Amino acid sequence: MSAVTELKIVSNNEVSLGDAQWGCLSKIANEYSNVNLGRISNSSTFNDETWKNKSTLESDLNWDIRFLGKKRLGSFSEDQYPLKLLCKITLYTEVCLMGKAISLFTQCQSFIGYFGDYLKSKNILTGNKGDEFKSLSSLTDEDIRFMVQTHLAKTEGKINYSPFEFLQKIKDLPAEALASAPFLSIVTVLPWEKDGVTPRKWIDQQKAVLEIETIKKNYKPLPNETVGEVVKNAMTWIDQKEMLIDISRIIRAAGDISNEITRSSVSVEIINKYGEEVKKLLEVRKYDKRYTVEYGWLTQFVRLAQSASIWILMLTTGLRNVDLRKLTINCCKPTGRSNVLNYLITDIKKTGQAGYILPVPNQTRDAIEILQNLKFDFECDFLLTKSSKTISKERAEQSAMHTHEALNSFILEFLDHYDIDRIVDENDKTEVTAHCIRATLAGWIGANSHMAILIIRKLFGHTNALMPDAYLSHNPIIIKQRQENITKAQESLAEDMAEGMINGKLSGTKGKQMLRGAKYAEDEWQREGESLTEMDMHVTLKERLKELLLQRITGGQVFAMLTPMGVVCMRNCNDTSDTPCAKQANHEKRKDQNVSKEITDALGTLPNPGHCVGKDCSDALLGEKWSRPLLETFEYYINYLKGMGNQDIDMKLEAEVFVKEYGPLLQEIYDEEDCFG
Repeated sequence: MSAVTELKIVSNNEVSLGDAQWGCLSKIANEYSNVNLGRISNSSTFNDETWKNKSTLESDLNWDIRFLGKKRLGSFSEDQYPLKLLCKITLYTEVCLMGKAISLFTQCQSFIGYFGDYLKSKNILTGNKGDEFKSLSSLTDEDIRFMVQTHLAKTEGKINYSPFEFLQKIKDLPAEALASAPFLSIVTVLPWEKDGVTPRKWIDQQKAVLEIETIKKNYKPLPNETVGEVVKNAMTWIDQKEMLIDISRIIRAAGDISNEITRSSVSVEIINKYGEEVKKLLEVRKYDKRYTVEYGWLTQFVRLAQSASIWILMLTTGLRNVDLRKLTINCCKPTGRSNVLNYLITDIKKTGQAGYILPVPNQTRDAIEILQNLKFDFECDFLLTKSSKTISKERAEQSAMHTHEALNSFILEFLDHYDIDRIVDENDKTEVTAHCIRATLAGWIGANSHMAILIIRKLFGHTNALMPDAYLSHNPIIIKQRQENITKAQESLAEDMAEGMINGKLSGTKGKQMLRGAKYAEDEWQREGESLTEMDMHVTLKERLKELLLQRITGGQVFAMLTPMGVVCMRNCNDTSDTPCAKQANHEKRKDQNVSKEITDALGTLPNPGHCVGKDCSDALLGEKWSRPLLETFEYYINYLKGMGNQDIDMKLEAEVFVKEYGPLLQEIYDEEDCFG
């Protein structure tokens, strides 16, 4: 029997169903009017349109405003009072009774913004006082599926999961929460419940139905300027570790500081003891040495100390949000072998690795010590806990942070306090999250270490090399650094080639061509009447040649690749015919695919530097600065032949051929070396 049917039975001929519904709403609103909103607000009541947030760092909960994401949709209309009341009951139950994070209000607003107009069009939880309205059970499987698929098709797969997750929370409300108005509950089975999956999983399945590819979000790394400002300000807190630990003792000695008078006296004691050191960390606007400190100062002080520690912890470990929230006390141990290295012991949830060990510096250890001493709940073994004082010791394990939003709020509070930009990507206005910090660390490692793949794999707890590569491939920090490396390499190569052209230290077919070009340029310059000393001529000519070469390289006119054969490939990019190094492979490929050479020549084929044929290629350039590996091979073979005796005949033949083929070319550029003496 449905809740509406029960309500019809209760009502009689003298009372309409609408009047009965509104009578129940009035009764349940009256029952909730005096509930304790302590975890949310110290001053507001349930029926207020705005719940004043007890934390001065967080926004108030305005029930009169409808949002969709960050877009304000306007005020609630009076006929949606039933919807607003149900949402209030759900949030109160989840936050105040079940210990969920207050950030759940954002999820609630997303639900209202997403479903509000549709519910109104269906007369669901909508009506003027005395009017009959439908319950949320009237929202059918087809309704939800239609809304989701329409939205997915319109936005090419972009959708917020929060509205559907909050709908599930309404469905999960205990019966006693809606005892006086049972018709508010959802008695139907939601579409994802039918499939036995979460709302997120079900929505992703709808993407598959519409053949919309589910692409994981690429988290953008933070700009260097942001990281610099964060580290500078966060370390001012970490450097005061001993003071912060002592302050934590003062706070704990006071016992229950939920009372504002007690909290104020504790604040005064801290400020009197540490004076300017504390004020440098957090300004005190209202202060009296005997009893008065501005409201919320102590809470803000503790949260900023925690936020600074979280930032340092994340910047040095790259831990995921979920893994950071599951860190326990005493998770950091000294190695015993070094006074600058410690071990952080953690679980990696995504890859199922328990007791995973990460090497961390002393700054990380200090941050963890601060978090251990400034915990909100010392009955809980987790390093990070909620700020609620209403959770009993028997339920202490529930005081851990259960949502990623709770941790991200600490990250953003720190940025806001120091007026550091919280936006990572100006294009889509993406805000900083824990995973952005993870991407930042990966970018820094990738830009500064040739062992990036291995280091990131170890540090991030990856089980293969694909994920570290994914962090690096599209990371703007890496792309920028690699481009800088390419530019430096191109400039260095152009300078080496210009030096070789001036000094006659080039060899091979391409080398002879370039030496003739350098002589022609010098003669032309002298004919133009330039009057320079020999030294000035050398320097200026080198700079001009370098500029010309660099223009050809960066302009994509020549490949300019250093091959394993110790030569630079100077092949013209406009030449579409087979190169000697790729000729055989291209022939086999054409044969397999039955494609004519005329076609591939028209389309162009790339060189294969891994199969470089060295001096036998007319595009190979030997030079003093980069062909030394060939000289070392030549010296080895010369010494081998000199002291050969009865040795491998094949080796002898190889040595003789190499010496004969490369000796004259190498002597042209290394004639002063001992092996040519």
